[in-house]
Amino acid sequence: METALSSNIRNNKINLEGRTTPSAPFEYVKGLDGPCFRRGETALLNRSVALLGLSLGNPFYTQENISELLAAVAPRVQSIQIFITDPIAHHTFQALGMSEIKAKQKAHTDGNNRRNRLSRALNDPRILHRAVDVHLLDWRNEVLSNGDYAAHYHGLRALYQHNPAFREAMREATRGVVSSRVVSPLKLETIEAAVDIGLPFLLK
Repeated sequence: METALSSNIRNNKINLEGRTTPSAPFEYVKGLDGPCFRRGETALLNRSVALLGLSLGNPFYTQENISELLAAVAPRVQSIQIFITDPIAHHTFQALGMSEIKAKQKAHTDGNNRRNRLSRALNDPRILHRAVDVHLLDWRNEVLSNGDYAAHYHGLRALYQHNPAFREAMREATRGVVSSRVVSPLKLETIEAAVDIGLPFLLK
């Protein structure tokens, strides 16, 4: 879904840290290039399914913004599938320096926070009055335990092991998250160690 929607980035309403309070509804932008954009546009044109992930630790996902996202998508699809990745988000928090116990606690707390905001957002009249199915996926029981998901995850791990270009792309994406959240510059070895810890989240 996010591939075919533009919030207000072109008007500088969203900064690099993701903090925003939209001054206008989210906008459906046509004609964007790339496989992901084309797939998202096809899904919207066919009025099929929109997939929305509510990222943990990202201040963008306020209740207001979640409401705006749902209101923008609801008229265009038959179903909105929402996921919150708290069962695997601890990898990222550990990469940022938290202990495993604290990282899992934070992931659990942030996940519940997102669910509460989503629950309140679903009471928005713009959503209640739409004939659209909204389903919150249970990441642990509907995704992690799914056989097709397990097969694709195994394939991604194999690709990471044997394809240098893919491996570096995954590491660079993780490196960007780790590097952007440190207070002071880290030594290269420390950053790369943090990437090793955080990488499973991206692959999963």
